[in-house]
Amino acid sequence: MITLDRKTYLDRRYRRVQSLVNRREQGLVAGLLAKIEPRPRQILDIPCGHGRFTPLLRPAAAERIVCSDLWQRHLDALAAAESAEGTPILLRQADLLGRLPFDDREFDLVFDFRFFQHVSDDEQRRHAAAELVRVSRRHLIVSYYRAGSLHTLQQSLRRVLRGRRYKVTFQRGAAFRALFTDLGCRVLGESALLPFLHAQRVLLVETPPAGS
Repeated sequence: MITLDRKTYLDRRYRRVQSLVNRREQGLVAGLLAKIEPRPRQILDIPCGHGRFTPLLRPAAAERIVCSDLWQRHLDALAAAESAEGTPILLRQADLLGRLPFDDREFDLVFDFRFFQHVSDDEQRRHAAAELVRVSRRHLIVSYYRAGSLHTLQQSLRRVLRGRRYKVTFQRGAAFRALFTDLGCRVLGESALLPFLHAQRVLLVETPPAGS
């Protein structure tokens, strides 16, 4: 499979209407990062893809950022796009549906974006949420697709009219938040990408203190 450089990939993936979605997502993430005090020392971005959010996350980390993905070609594209200057970057191949190769409470902030809408199995969702919580000592930023928006209807119609498999998983907000509150976390806030139009929601989550 051909590996595209980050700029080419993002130019192709986020054009036309998707360029608006990308700008809105970047703005939401920047706003959430600004709310996290004190500044995170270590950040995990998983799955990081080509590093769409690395330019935001890297300066937010005081000591290092770990960019992790299932696919090595994504990590290679990210590494090629980033300067050697700035907060150190560690690249690590990992599968969020397995056990992550990180210590308990290793990161101040774990960033997980556009992953859960691709997971339809309840057990896999619970496992992934538990792993994110396990490796975080303070906060999570995590996104999901919430059921009930026009986006949900659009995807359903596309499946019927074009005969496509229904690859996007939409979840009720209460059920998704429960993935984390059942693990002792506290949801500090939830932001909508484009209210009523787009299904994307982003949570800021506080993980349980040590020993709880």
